[in-house]
Amino acid sequence: MKKILYAASIAALFSAGMISGCRAQECDLTLSADKNTAPAGTVSDRLLGFNIVYAKNPDSLWTSGVLTKAITDVNPGFLRYPGGTVNTYFHWEHPTGNGWEDLWDPAYDVSRDRPASEYMDIDEYIDLVKKTGAEPLVGININSGFRWNRVEEGIQEALRLMKYCKDHGLDVKYWYMGNEPYMHDCNGGASTPAEYGEMINAFVPRMKEFDPDIKIIANWHATFRKHGSQYDELFAVAGKNIDVVDVHWYCMWGNASWKQWLSRTPCGVFTGDSYESEIGRFREIARKNGYPDVKLASLEWNVGPGKKAEGPRLTPDQSALIQSEMLIQFIRGGLDMATFWPLFWDTEFGFRSFFDKKTGKPQPISEIMKIFGQFQGMDVMDFSLSGMQENIVAAVMRDKEDKGIHICILNKNDREVSLGLDIDGGKKKAGIEDYHMSPDLRNLEHTPSCSSKTGYIRLKPYSLTFITL
Repeated sequence: MKKILYAASIAALFSAGMISGCRAQECDLTLSADKNTAPAGTVSDRLLGFNIVYAKNPDSLWTSGVLTKAITDVNPGFLRYPGGTVNTYFHWEHPTGNGWEDLWDPAYDVSRDRPASEYMDIDEYIDLVKKTGAEPLVGININSGFRWNRVEEGIQEALRLMKYCKDHGLDVKYWYMGNEPYMHDCNGGASTPAEYGEMINAFVPRMKEFDPDIKIIANWHATFRKHGSQYDELFAVAGKNIDVVDVHWYCMWGNASWKQWLSRTPCGVFTGDSYESEIGRFREIARKNGYPDVKLASLEWNVGPGKKAEGPRLTPDQSALIQSEMLIQFIRGGLDMATFWPLFWDTEFGFRSFFDKKTGKPQPISEIMKIFGQFQGMDVMDFSLSGMQENIVAAVMRDKEDKGIHICILNKNDREVSLGLDIDGGKKKAGIEDYHMSPDLRNLEHTPSCSSKTGYIRLKPYSLTFITL
């Protein structure tokens, strides 16, 4: 990622193309907001978490401290352990390192266990949580017991894990149950909503006997419009034991490409619904089923892999803009919690990860997440856009302490857009920072934060701009 150095003079700001001298009526687009109104919501303080897939975390990736620092710098929410589907196979007292195989399978050969240096065990996870200041989010393997007719042993294993965490100074409030139970690669195969609900019911009362203050996360299909009746069934069976519902959002799964992303604003799920509207639809489903206080999480979210995509594969820099649009929608919709997946990966689809294993350096999204991390806990403000709104996505936040206004605005157009600001009806001194695509549309270029007394800003083509007032 290239950095464009800026001069201190206003003339240099104009030449850099960030500040416009247009009058309000001449701007392409005007954003209006009143910073003295009541907030529409709050940016979750658990917006920026990460998945720790235990079997994919060798010690060698953490020894330099680069990855630990990158996570810490984001002001992380959750660190989700031991990962996704591997949670349905995981036995914390005897991690095998073979993430998608079950120690309780009579055919499993323990001589095939991988060396401890090739994976992250529970003690290493506890240490990482403490180093980064993140909040723990720990999975419960509810599948092995049901698959191998050892349910009580599975419950006892979970209770020992809860006690171990407590005894080792890890205060775990949130526990997630299995992972993607509707998928064929889940341990034991796919389950119906009722079957999954009964698994939850077998474990949760016993877990809450140990600690009545814990919160339970259940995972089911994304796309609420398509799967609403399945949620009705899940709530009917296990709603009393569910505090949070988790859906997995992968933008453009299977066909992720730059062209595909530009073809639709706002981006969203395959049914055509935006992430913001999906959040609202979930609230309606939960309320209809008598559980209005159940929260919504996306504990796996990212750009989808593009196995069937037309054209070139996305670059990490292009992915960063798509990931940013998802975060803007999460803020606007009021998503309660999220964890990014993957932190890193070892396949051809590593372009969408947070950290590059090959280079040992964070990907471009890491720098952008640092800024989004500062928004956590801020007020979400209502605003209006007038003028040219096509392919524009924005969010407005207000700092609870100093009442400063923070604007994040994405321009998905192939041309520059001049933006006028009408905050409390007058011009404000603005701090401006942007990330924009290079002329070949492969790399992100960064214009560092600079300041001007004017409130009119030029949004570069294919750019993400942060404005502070």
